[in-house]
Amino acid sequence: MQKEYLTTKEASEYFGGSLKPGTLEIMRVQGRGPRFVKFGRNVRYRPGDLDMWIEEQGRQNTSE
Repeated sequence: MQKEYLTTKEASEYFGGSLKPGTLEIMRVQGRGPRFVKFGRNVRYRPGDLDMWIEEQGRQNTSE
């Protein structure tokens, strides 16, 4: 069963470790990472939002 909300560390693992937790934190501050939700001070990611962000990263060539 897939969890409904993932921690930053779990989101990093969802990406196979290719995005470290610190990188996700920086991307949040810069507004360029995957969509996330906050419960008080706790940041969580929905797997569907991570999948959508991955799809948005698709490119046709390296100049994009």
